[in-house]
Amino acid sequence: MIKIKNFAAAIITMMFILFLFNCGGSEETVKKEEVKTVIDEEIIVPDLKVNIHEMYCWVDLMPGGPNRFQISGNLNVSDSYKYDLKFLKLKAVRIFQNNKQLFSIRPKVKLDENAITEEGKSFVFSTIRGLSINPEYKIDNPVDIRIIFEEDDELFEYNIYNQKVEKVY
Repeated sequence: MIKIKNFAAAIITMMFILFLFNCGGSEETVKKEEVKTVIDEEIIVPDLKVNIHEMYCWVDLMPGGPNRFQISGNLNVSDSYKYDLKFLKLKAVRIFQNNKQLFSIRPKVKLDENAITEEGKSFVFSTIRGLSINPEYKIDNPVDIRIIFEEDDELFEYNIYNQKVEKVY
């Protein structure tokens, strides 16, 4: 009778151990499937790869003239299969505050024959005389900038958030 109890206990123990190993094995299988799913997902490539060398915004508050908003920047756009750098143009710069567009400009862009290098294409731009201050513009708050590039009627946007605006007296 004791041998039967020991035998039954041994079988129950073996079943318990097999159960534990089976649960662990299925968990490992699930992890492998999850990894496979992640690897199979499409990798999203951004439309533009932009390196900002300089971005400067300021408000001209000097006496003797109207207050004006100014912006200048120096950007480098890396090459991509999505556009041809030779034909990529800086179309517009839009300024937002609290998700509301305050300014939209066609910036003056300086290009030279050395604008395209191995690192990409350089764009140096600025406003010429500045922009009249929009009454909704809050002078002490940062702005968001949307830079819009164009190539063969296709638009590419690059956003810069929380850009500080200097006051010039």
